Amino acid sequence: MKKKTVDVQGIQERFKSLNINVNWKKLNEVQTYRNNIEHYYATASPGSVQKMISDSFIVIVNFIQDHLEEDPRELLGLDTYEVMRSIDEVYEADKAICLQKLKSLNYFTNTIYEILVTTTCSGCSSGLITSSETNVDACDTDYICRSCNRGFDYENLVTKAFEKKYAVSFRDIANGAEDTSSECPECDGYLFYDEGVCICCGHEISLVCDVCDTPIPPSEVLGFDGTCSSCTYRWEKMQDE
Repeated sequence: MKKKTVDVQGIQERFKSLNINVNWKKLNEVQTYRNNIEHYYATASPGSVQKMISDSFIVIVNFIQDHLEEDPRELLGLDTYEVMRSIDEVYEADKAICLQKLKSLNYFTNTIYEILVTTTCSGCSSGLITSSETNVDACDTDYICRSCNRGFDYENLVTKAFEKKYAVSFRDIANGAEDTSSECPECDGYLFYDEGVCICCGHEISLVCDVCDTPIPPSEVLGFDGTCSSCTYRWEKMQDE
């Protein structure tokens, strides 16, 4: 019988059959980077590599403690454990600085902060994006990646982050789901339908019809000025009579 090496997919399937939960998203990033190195193509910055090692360290330690019921220091060896922990501590220290600066800003909605703290750099994929200033309005400052020094303007950064987080797939739309993406009538920026606020300029829009108090769907937010399509149609019909 031909021997076959167990690959990542095989491990995932085996773990699933044993009801072992692992954060595969974090480990898949590491696997991708490992494959790039193997093929002599690796462009990740030191900061993004730190993030991957930090994420891996957390996953490995949790797996050893929760599923193997062993001491990670003993199983990994003290030298290996201390190296991984030191890299994790450096990354977490940088991340703490980023969070402190982002937390000091004033946002149109706290959801913007929640999205920014999980956003990764489009250049190096690290999670070390932070603001250039503190204690100002979030829309009035620029942003920078502490890992690769790439700069970002507010509107472009938050728009791409929200589009990535809340985008509705074409398949879902074809199956009847509402596309929640919409433009702000004031600045043409990204209107965050869930809260009825533009993340770019802060303009707020009512999501409830002024006449019948029913929710206004995303497709009708901009076209009917505070009323649902049914009430608008009835009003227009009355005007024509």
